[in-house]
Amino acid sequence: MSGALYVVASDLRGYLAWEPREKRIDKDWLIRSELERRLTDEGYELYWSLPDSIAARELIGWAVVYELSPTTRIRYRLVRYNGITLLARKTLAS
Repeated sequence: MSGALYVVASDLRGYLAWEPREKRIDKDWLIRSELERRLTDEGYELYWSLPDSIAARELIGWAVVYELSPTTRIRYRLVRYNGITLLARKTLAS
């Protein structure tokens, strides 16, 4: 990986003051970056959500996935070309 730090929003406490931005990604990026494998290995399931559904999904345990850039203090929300946002939550088995 490229030295980026990834965090699920529920673990974001210390990074909220960082500048928020969006990073456009696709399924190929998710696989090549190994983020999908790493999060599933850590017991997370992933889901793509429309922006207007995020608040409702957060109520049932989903959280936005961010890429953090420590050198620039930017936190990137991972989105598809149409604004659909990557979410994660711990699986019941975890």
